Amino acid sequence: MDAKIEQLTAGEQEWIVQQIAIAHEFVRRTLNKDAEGLPSTEDLDQAFNSWLHSLSKDSSDANSVINCVGVAFGQHLVDSTPLEWVIASDAYGTELALYGLPGQGDVLVYPQNFVAKRYEANVGIFIVESVNQIRSDVSSIIPPFRNQIT
Repeated sequence: MDAKIEQLTAGEQEWIVQQIAIAHEFVRRTLNKDAEGLPSTEDLDQAFNSWLHSLSKDSSDANSVINCVGVAFGQHLVDSTPLEWVIASDAYGTELALYGLPGQGDVLVYPQNFVAKRYEANVGIFIVESVNQIRSDVSSIIPPFRNQIT
């Protein structure tokens, strides 16, 4: 792997917490639905799809929506796989990412970029399926009993 992997700073960890709160507010506002904490993958799918295909959507909100939905998407993976939040740097730049399985077939996922690509392709429903697929892919690389990064 060519990327340099670094642990998050306290400020970066706080930014993730803030983005999850923004995702919660995005889901509440878009779906008129309130729930505590991290929005479900189903609610993220519905809210992103509704926003993406809304006639009144403001394209200047795209970066904010991509960030908060991407971070919430990533947090679902962190909560259910051995992947962890990191900062990954390579020849193309530095970005928040999920990383796991060092030395065993490294896995690197860029959640915000993942969401941005779906935004650009006008694909609104993908989060539930993608989380399930990535979980499956990761579990095929690492036995379920080793559910932590070493």
